[in-house]
Amino acid sequence: DLGGFVSEAHEDKLIEVLDAICVKADLDAVDQNGHTAYSIGLLSINNKVKHHMAQLQKDLRVLKCMKELKPFTADHFMLAWKSNRGSKKELEAQLWATCDHCLSRPNTKAKRKYLEDNIYPLPIFEHQPRYEKLRGMATLKGEEIIVETHRLRDR
Repeated sequence: DLGGFVSEAHEDKLIEVLDAICVKADLDAVDQNGHTAYSIGLLSINNKVKHHMAQLQKDLRVLKCMKELKPFTADHFMLAWKSNRGSKKELEAQLWATCDHCLSRPNTKAKRKYLEDNIYPLPIFEHQPRYEKLRGMATLKGEEIIVETHRLRDR
């Protein structure tokens, strides 16, 4: 564990490097001893690393849930959103990708329910520019459906 050998002055750099690695790696991968990268990070003797890994694990689980259209808690999302961890950029990109996917054809009840249960209630949409972006996406997708409907009708 490198955490025990890192001076306090270098802890922030260590956390920055961990972020860069963690957001790109599969932290659920298991080593030859049956340990995941998460569990190794959580066992660090460096408290800052241990705490950071615990938070990052929650961040990346929210990210994975959005990719797979699985439920997540708004509290975990907001902890990740308000953080300065490396996962925030990926979280925002995935949020908009999920919105785009769920608003696109085929427009299913499951996708609508996912938006209603997981995305729309997020407090980040109280911020007017984000709300306008979401509303603009929904409007654009609705217009695409109308154009397609007219195209099919007029064949």
